[in-house]
Amino acid sequence: MDIQCDRQIGEVQICRASLQKILEKLKVNKSCGPDNLHPHLLQKTARTISVPLKLIFEKSLSDGECPDDWRTANVTPIHKKGDRTEPGNYRPVSLTSQVCKILETVVREKIVKHMKDNGLFSNSQHGFREGRSCLTNLLETLEHWTKIIDEGDCIDIAYLDFRKAFDLVSHKHLLHKMSKYGISGQVLEWVRAFLKDRTQRVVIRGSASEACNVTSGVPQGSVLGPVLFLIFINDLPLEVLSPLSLFADDSKIFSRIVTNKKNSKWAGFDGREALQRDLMEVQKWAEKWKMEFNVGKCKMMHIGRKNPKNVYSMGGTELETTSAERDLGVTIDDQPGPARPW
Repeated sequence: MDIQCDRQIGEVQICRASLQKILEKLKVNKSCGPDNLHPHLLQKTARTISVPLKLIFEKSLSDGECPDDWRTANVTPIHKKGDRTEPGNYRPVSLTSQVCKILETVVREKIVKHMKDNGLFSNSQHGFREGRSCLTNLLETLEHWTKIIDEGDCIDIAYLDFRKAFDLVSHKHLLHKMSKYGISGQVLEWVRAFLKDRTQRVVIRGSASEACNVTSGVPQGSVLGPVLFLIFINDLPLEVLSPLSLFADDSKIFSRIVTNKKNSKWAGFDGREALQRDLMEVQKWAEKWKMEFNVGKCKMMHIGRKNPKNVYSMGGTELETTSAERDLGVTIDDQPGPARPW
Protein backbone atom coordinates (compact mmCIF):
# COMPACT_ATOMS: atom_id res chain seq x y z
CA MET A 1 0.00 0.00 0.00
CA ASP A 2 1.54 3.28 -1.17
CA ILE A 3 1.54 6.43 0.96
CA GLN A 4 -1.87 8.04 0.56
CA CYS A 5 -1.43 11.31 2.47
CA ASP A 6 1.57 13.47 3.30
CA ARG A 7 -0.36 15.56 5.82
CA GLN A 8 -0.14 14.18 9.34
CA ILE A 9 -2.91 14.32 11.91
CA GLY A 10 -2.22 16.69 14.79
CA GLU A 11 -2.59 16.25 18.52
CA VAL A 12 -6.02 15.87 20.06
CA GLN A 13 -7.16 18.90 22.04
CA ILE A 14 -9.58 18.07 24.86
CA CYS A 15 -12.18 20.79 25.48
CA ARG A 16 -14.10 20.62 28.75
CA ALA A 17 -17.18 22.30 27.23
CA SER A 18 -17.23 19.79 24.38
CA LEU A 19 -16.94 16.91 26.84
CA GLN A 20 -19.88 18.28 28.78
CA LYS A 21 -21.99 18.39 25.62
CA ILE A 22 -21.09 14.78 24.79
CA LEU A 23 -22.00 13.71 28.33
CA GLU A 24 -25.32 15.55 28.22
CA LYS A 25 -26.26 13.77 24.97
CA LEU A 26 -25.61 10.26 26.31
CA LYS A 27 -28.51 7.86 25.84
CA VAL A 28 -29.57 6.97 29.37
CA ASN A 29 -31.41 3.81 28.28
CA LYS A 30 -28.10 2.15 27.36
CA SER A 31 -26.49 -0.39 29.67
CA CYS A 32 -23.26 0.19 31.55
CA GLY A 33 -20.06 -1.63 30.64
CA PRO A 34 -17.61 -3.64 32.76
CA ASP A 35 -16.75 -0.54 34.83
CA ASN A 36 -20.40 -0.34 36.03
CA LEU A 37 -20.63 3.40 35.32
CA HIS A 38 -24.13 3.98 33.98
CA PRO A 39 -24.69 6.65 31.29
CA HIS A 40 -27.54 8.10 33.37
CA LEU A 41 -25.05 8.93 36.15
CA LEU A 42 -22.59 10.44 33.67
CA GLN A 43 -25.30 12.54 32.06
CA LYS A 44 -26.67 13.95 35.31
CA THR A 45 -23.19 14.89 36.57
CA ALA A 46 -21.95 16.15 33.20
CA ARG A 47 -20.94 19.63 34.35
CA THR A 48 -18.93 18.38 37.33
CA ILE A 49 -17.47 15.15 35.98
CA SER A 50 -16.26 16.76 32.73
CA VAL A 51 -13.42 18.42 34.71
CA PRO A 52 -11.69 15.23 36.00
CA LEU A 53 -12.49 13.39 32.77
CA LYS A 54 -10.63 16.05 30.80
CA LEU A 55 -7.52 15.44 32.92
CA ILE A 56 -7.84 11.65 32.65
CA PHE A 57 -8.29 11.77 28.87
CA GLU A 58 -5.35 14.12 28.38
CA LYS A 59 -3.16 11.79 30.46
CA SER A 60 -4.33 8.74 28.51
CA LEU A 61 -3.57 10.43 25.17
CA SER A 62 -0.21 11.89 26.17
CA ASP A 63 1.03 8.58 27.61
CA GLY A 64 -0.50 6.45 24.84
CA GLU A 65 -2.11 4.19 27.42
CA CYS A 66 -5.60 2.78 27.82
CA PRO A 67 -6.85 1.41 31.20
CA ASP A 68 -7.67 -2.29 31.42
CA ASP A 69 -11.40 -1.80 32.02
CA TRP A 70 -11.58 0.33 28.86
CA ARG A 71 -10.25 -2.63 26.87
CA THR A 72 -12.69 -5.27 27.99
CA ALA A 73 -16.26 -6.06 26.99
CA ASN A 74 -19.23 -7.89 28.43
CA VAL A 75 -20.92 -9.93 25.71
CA THR A 76 -24.61 -10.59 26.25
CA PRO A 77 -26.51 -12.99 23.94
CA ILE A 78 -29.88 -11.67 22.73
CA HIS A 79 -32.38 -14.20 21.37
CA LYS A 80 -33.41 -13.51 17.76
CA LYS A 81 -35.80 -16.32 16.84
CA GLY A 82 -36.28 -20.05 16.87
CA ASP A 83 -35.10 -22.65 19.37
CA ARG A 84 -33.66 -20.99 22.49
CA THR A 85 -31.31 -23.95 23.02
CA GLU A 86 -29.53 -23.28 19.71
CA PRO A 87 -26.54 -20.88 20.12
CA GLY A 88 -26.88 -19.79 16.49
CA ASN A 89 -30.28 -18.24 17.26
CA TYR A 90 -28.70 -15.58 19.48
CA ARG A 91 -27.11 -12.26 18.53
CA PRO A 92 -24.15 -11.20 20.68
CA VAL A 93 -24.30 -7.64 22.04
CA SER A 94 -20.98 -6.23 23.26
CA LEU A 95 -21.08 -3.76 26.15
CA THR A 96 -17.99 -1.60 26.64
CA SER A 97 -17.01 1.21 28.99
CA GLN A 98 -19.23 4.31 28.71
CA VAL A 99 -16.34 6.52 29.87
CA CYS A 100 -14.05 5.16 27.16
CA LYS A 101 -16.77 5.77 24.57
CA ILE A 102 -16.61 9.49 25.37
CA LEU A 103 -12.88 9.61 24.59
CA GLU A 104 -13.49 7.41 21.55
CA THR A 105 -15.97 10.02 20.31
CA VAL A 106 -13.31 12.73 20.56
CA VAL A 107 -10.69 10.58 18.78
CA ARG A 108 -13.19 9.49 16.12
CA GLU A 109 -14.11 13.10 15.30
CA LYS A 110 -10.40 13.90 14.88
CA ILE A 111 -9.83 10.94 12.55
CA VAL A 112 -12.98 11.51 10.47
CA LYS A 113 -12.16 15.22 10.03
CA HIS A 114 -8.64 14.35 8.87
CA MET A 115 -9.94 11.76 6.38
CA LYS A 116 -12.65 14.10 5.04
CA ASP A 117 -10.47 17.21 4.82
CA ASN A 118 -7.90 15.31 2.78
CA GLY A 119 -10.42 13.47 0.61
CA LEU A 120 -9.19 10.07 1.76
CA PHE A 121 -12.47 8.17 2.12
CA SER A 122 -13.36 6.11 -0.94
CA ASN A 123 -16.42 7.36 -2.83
CA SER A 124 -17.52 3.72 -3.07
CA GLN A 125 -18.14 3.55 0.69
CA HIS A 126 -21.60 4.49 1.99
CA GLY A 127 -21.48 2.93 5.47
CA PHE A 128 -20.98 4.88 8.73
CA ARG A 129 -20.49 8.16 6.87
CA GLU A 130 -22.34 11.44 7.30
CA GLY A 131 -24.69 12.13 4.40
CA ARG A 132 -24.46 8.56 3.15
CA SER A 133 -26.65 5.56 3.87
CA CYS A 134 -28.21 2.37 2.50
CA LEU A 135 -30.45 4.66 0.42
CA THR A 136 -27.58 6.51 -1.27
CA ASN A 137 -25.86 3.20 -1.97
CA LEU A 138 -28.95 1.74 -3.64
CA LEU A 139 -29.85 4.90 -5.57
CA GLU A 140 -26.34 5.21 -6.98
CA THR A 141 -26.07 1.60 -8.12
CA LEU A 142 -29.64 1.35 -9.44
CA GLU A 143 -29.16 4.52 -11.48
CA HIS A 144 -26.02 3.00 -13.00
CA TRP A 145 -27.75 -0.29 -13.76
CA THR A 146 -30.80 1.44 -15.27
CA LYS A 147 -28.58 3.43 -17.62
CA ILE A 148 -26.88 0.23 -18.84
CA ILE A 149 -30.23 -1.48 -19.46
CA ASP A 150 -31.62 1.63 -21.22
CA GLU A 151 -28.62 1.53 -23.58
CA GLY A 152 -29.53 -2.03 -24.53
CA ASP A 153 -26.75 -3.87 -22.70
CA CYS A 154 -26.82 -6.35 -19.82
CA ILE A 155 -25.28 -6.45 -16.34
CA ASP A 156 -23.45 -9.11 -14.36
CA ILE A 157 -23.38 -8.43 -10.61
CA ALA A 158 -21.24 -10.23 -8.03
CA TYR A 159 -22.57 -10.02 -4.48
CA LEU A 160 -19.59 -10.66 -2.22
CA ASP A 161 -19.72 -12.03 1.30
CA PHE A 162 -16.89 -11.49 3.81
CA ARG A 163 -16.46 -14.09 6.52
CA LYS A 164 -16.66 -12.37 9.92
CA ALA A 165 -15.29 -9.17 8.42
CA PHE A 166 -15.21 -7.08 11.60
CA ASP A 167 -13.70 -9.92 13.65
CA LEU A 168 -10.83 -10.76 11.28
CA VAL A 169 -9.30 -7.28 10.97
CA SER A 170 -5.59 -7.60 11.73
CA HIS A 171 -4.52 -4.96 14.27
CA LYS A 172 -1.03 -4.84 12.77
CA HIS A 173 -2.32 -4.24 9.27
CA LEU A 174 -4.93 -1.74 10.45
CA LEU A 175 -2.31 0.39 12.21
CA HIS A 176 -0.11 0.19 9.11
CA LYS A 177 -2.93 1.49 6.92
CA MET A 178 -3.75 4.27 9.40
CA SER A 179 -0.14 5.47 9.27
CA LYS A 180 -0.28 5.54 5.47
CA TYR A 181 -3.31 7.83 5.67
CA GLY A 182 -1.36 10.28 7.82
CA ILE A 183 -2.84 9.16 11.15
CA SER A 184 0.21 9.15 13.38
CA GLY A 185 1.64 10.44 16.64
CA GLN A 186 -0.66 10.73 19.62
CA VAL A 187 -3.75 9.40 17.86
CA LEU A 188 -2.08 6.34 16.35
CA GLU A 189 -0.38 5.41 19.63
CA TRP A 190 -3.62 5.72 21.56
CA VAL A 191 -5.48 3.53 19.03
CA ARG A 192 -2.63 1.01 19.30
CA ALA A 193 -3.11 0.91 23.09
CA PHE A 194 -6.90 0.76 22.66
CA LEU A 195 -6.61 -2.37 20.48
CA LYS A 196 -3.84 -4.10 22.45
CA ASP A 197 -4.58 -6.93 24.91
CA ARG A 198 -8.35 -6.60 24.67
CA THR A 199 -10.50 -9.14 26.50
CA GLN A 200 -14.16 -10.12 26.57
CA ARG A 201 -16.40 -12.35 28.63
CA VAL A 202 -19.96 -13.62 28.32
CA VAL A 203 -22.40 -12.36 30.94
CA ILE A 204 -25.80 -14.02 31.40
CA ARG A 205 -28.16 -13.09 34.25
CA GLY A 206 -25.32 -11.72 36.35
CA SER A 207 -23.05 -14.74 35.88
CA ALA A 208 -19.83 -14.18 33.91
CA SER A 209 -17.52 -16.54 32.10
CA GLU A 210 -13.74 -16.39 32.26
CA ALA A 211 -12.31 -13.53 30.21
CA CYS A 212 -10.67 -14.49 26.94
CA ASN A 213 -8.18 -12.55 24.82
CA VAL A 214 -9.25 -10.77 21.63
CA THR A 215 -6.33 -10.83 19.21
CA SER A 216 -7.97 -9.42 16.09
CA GLY A 217 -10.98 -7.49 14.88
CA VAL A 218 -12.30 -3.99 15.54
CA PRO A 219 -14.09 -3.72 18.92
CA GLN A 220 -17.78 -4.21 18.37
CA GLY A 221 -20.00 -2.13 20.61
CA SER A 222 -17.42 0.65 20.54
CA VAL A 223 -17.67 4.14 19.00
CA LEU A 224 -14.33 3.90 17.24
CA GLY A 225 -14.79 0.41 15.75
CA PRO A 226 -16.82 1.33 12.63
CA VAL A 227 -14.47 4.07 11.43
CA LEU A 228 -11.47 1.80 12.00
CA PHE A 229 -13.11 -0.79 9.75
CA LEU A 230 -13.76 1.83 7.07
CA ILE A 231 -10.06 2.72 7.08
CA PHE A 232 -9.10 -0.94 6.84
CA ILE A 233 -11.31 -1.66 3.81
CA ASN A 234 -10.86 1.79 2.22
CA ASP A 235 -8.32 0.70 -0.42
CA LEU A 236 -10.34 -2.26 -1.74
CA PRO A 237 -12.02 -0.26 -4.57
CA LEU A 238 -8.55 0.72 -5.84
CA GLU A 239 -7.87 -2.91 -6.74
CA VAL A 240 -10.65 -3.19 -9.34
CA LEU A 241 -11.56 -1.65 -12.68
CA SER A 242 -15.29 -2.39 -12.47
CA PRO A 243 -17.61 -0.30 -10.29
CA LEU A 244 -17.63 -1.55 -6.69
CA SER A 245 -20.19 -0.42 -4.12
CA LEU A 246 -19.71 -0.74 -0.36
CA PHE A 247 -21.82 -0.35 2.74
CA ALA A 248 -19.28 -1.22 5.45
CA ASP A 249 -18.50 -4.86 4.50
CA ASP A 250 -21.58 -5.37 2.29
CA SER A 251 -20.05 -5.26 -1.16
CA LYS A 252 -21.10 -5.76 -4.75
CA ILE A 253 -19.13 -5.40 -7.96
CA PHE A 254 -20.68 -5.28 -11.42
CA SER A 255 -19.81 -5.02 -15.10
CA ARG A 256 -21.51 -4.06 -18.34
CA ILE A 257 -22.04 -7.01 -20.69
CA VAL A 258 -22.22 -5.53 -24.18
CA THR A 259 -25.06 -7.08 -26.21
CA ASN A 260 -26.26 -4.00 -28.13
CA LYS A 261 -24.10 -4.02 -31.27
CA LYS A 262 -25.24 -0.46 -32.08
CA ASN A 263 -23.59 0.86 -28.91
CA SER A 264 -20.27 1.76 -30.56
CA LYS A 265 -19.02 3.48 -27.40
CA TRP A 266 -18.53 0.07 -25.76
CA ALA A 267 -17.48 -1.87 -28.86
CA GLY A 268 -14.67 -4.23 -28.04
CA PHE A 269 -15.27 -4.05 -24.26
CA ASP A 270 -15.22 -7.49 -22.66
CA GLY A 271 -17.24 -7.10 -19.47
CA ARG A 272 -16.93 -10.76 -18.55
CA GLU A 273 -13.14 -10.67 -18.68
CA ALA A 274 -13.01 -7.42 -16.69
CA LEU A 275 -15.29 -8.73 -13.95
CA GLN A 276 -13.46 -12.07 -13.66
CA ARG A 277 -10.15 -10.23 -13.39
CA ASP A 278 -11.58 -8.01 -10.64
CA LEU A 279 -12.90 -11.00 -8.69
CA MET A 280 -9.39 -12.43 -8.74
CA GLU A 281 -7.99 -9.10 -7.54
CA VAL A 282 -10.38 -8.78 -4.58
CA GLN A 283 -9.48 -12.35 -3.62
CA LYS A 284 -5.78 -11.40 -3.70
CA TRP A 285 -6.57 -8.29 -1.61
CA ALA A 286 -8.30 -10.45 1.00
CA GLU A 287 -5.39 -12.87 1.18
CA LYS A 288 -2.86 -10.03 1.47
CA TRP A 289 -4.67 -8.36 4.38
CA LYS A 290 -5.67 -11.62 6.14
CA MET A 291 -9.37 -11.36 5.34
CA GLU A 292 -11.58 -14.13 3.95
CA PHE A 293 -14.54 -14.40 1.61
CA ASN A 294 -17.37 -16.87 2.13
CA VAL A 295 -17.08 -17.99 -1.49
CA GLY A 296 -20.01 -20.36 -1.03
CA LYS A 297 -22.22 -17.37 -0.15
CA CYS A 298 -20.93 -15.07 -2.91
CA LYS A 299 -23.58 -14.93 -5.65
CA MET A 300 -23.79 -13.88 -9.29
CA MET A 301 -26.83 -12.18 -10.80
CA HIS A 302 -27.35 -11.76 -14.55
CA ILE A 303 -29.68 -8.94 -15.63
CA GLY A 304 -30.87 -8.43 -19.22
CA ARG A 305 -32.89 -10.48 -21.70
CA LYS A 306 -29.89 -11.18 -23.94
CA ASN A 307 -27.51 -11.81 -21.07
CA PRO A 308 -25.24 -14.75 -21.97
CA LYS A 309 -25.04 -15.65 -18.27
CA ASN A 310 -21.31 -16.06 -18.08
CA VAL A 311 -19.73 -18.25 -15.42
CA TYR A 312 -17.42 -16.67 -12.83
CA SER A 313 -15.20 -18.08 -10.11
CA MET A 314 -13.26 -17.07 -7.01
CA GLY A 315 -10.35 -19.07 -5.68
CA GLY A 316 -11.10 -21.86 -8.14
CA THR A 317 -14.72 -22.17 -6.99
CA GLU A 318 -17.55 -21.41 -9.41
CA LEU A 319 -19.92 -18.78 -8.04
CA GLU A 320 -23.55 -19.73 -7.66
CA THR A 321 -26.14 -17.87 -9.74
CA THR A 322 -29.13 -16.22 -8.06
CA SER A 323 -32.31 -14.73 -9.53
CA ALA A 324 -33.05 -12.53 -6.48
CA GLU A 325 -30.85 -11.12 -3.73
CA ARG A 326 -31.54 -9.14 -0.56
CA ASP A 327 -29.51 -5.97 -1.00
CA LEU A 328 -29.41 -3.63 2.03
CA GLY A 329 -33.01 -4.44 2.91
CA VAL A 330 -34.33 -4.33 -0.68
CA THR A 331 -34.88 -7.40 -2.85
CA ILE A 332 -33.18 -7.07 -6.24
CA ASP A 333 -34.18 -9.58 -8.94
CA ASP A 334 -32.90 -10.34 -12.43
CA GLN A 335 -35.96 -9.00 -14.27
CA PRO A 336 -34.92 -6.03 -16.45
CA GLY A 337 -38.41 -4.49 -16.73
CA PRO A 338 -40.54 -3.74 -19.82
CA ALA A 339 -39.16 -4.69 -23.23
CA ARG A 340 -37.18 -2.00 -25.04
CA PRO A 341 -37.80 -1.31 -28.78
CA TRP A 342 -34.22 -2.03 -29.96
